[in-house]
Amino acid sequence: IGFYTALPDAVKTTLNHRETLVLGAGGACRAVLESLFCASVAVAKLTLVVRHIEKAQPLITLASHWAKQAGSVLDVSTFNALPPAVLASTQLVVNTTPVGMIPDVTTSPLGFAQLQQLPATCFVNDLIYKPAETLLLSTAKQCGLQHQNGLGMLINQGIAAFSFWTGLPIQPHWFQVVETAIANALE
Repeated sequence: IGFYTALPDAVKTTLNHRETLVLGAGGACRAVLESLFCASVAVAKLTLVVRHIEKAQPLITLASHWAKQAGSVLDVSTFNALPPAVLASTQLVVNTTPVGMIPDVTTSPLGFAQLQQLPATCFVNDLIYKPAETLLLSTAKQCGLQHQNGLGMLINQGIAAFSFWTGLPIQPHWFQVVETAIANALE
């Protein structure tokens, strides 16, 4: 819920036309995959990029099921074998790995040359929110790509969880209240 809600409307409404690259194979990745395949407008094609296909097999099996239900295409690649042709047609990149998170802020799951291969209309989303601008996001900015960090996902997920557990309906002003509280806590 948090990931999907945080996406800009222009991205959400065009998911069915977007070839998507999702980096990672952990719990955050699972949440992102579910939202991309189970949204009212599912992604057309998704390439899941993992370090070890064998270790990611349970997630790959689940993602295959969701992709089939959504009428989407699922491909799987390792970081070392990611074909340049995939990058050239990617319209959405989502980093669900911890690569680039504090304290190792000098690393990125995709390099400058790979980000340069993305189309100018590609949107880059990094679930990391501390630092607010990871090397992946600063490089995306250098390449002229629209991008966002994971703070919106964190906030929206927290709001949805609060509403679920309390039974209170979500109020429009909650986002600003939580965003301010988190900004103060991250300083």
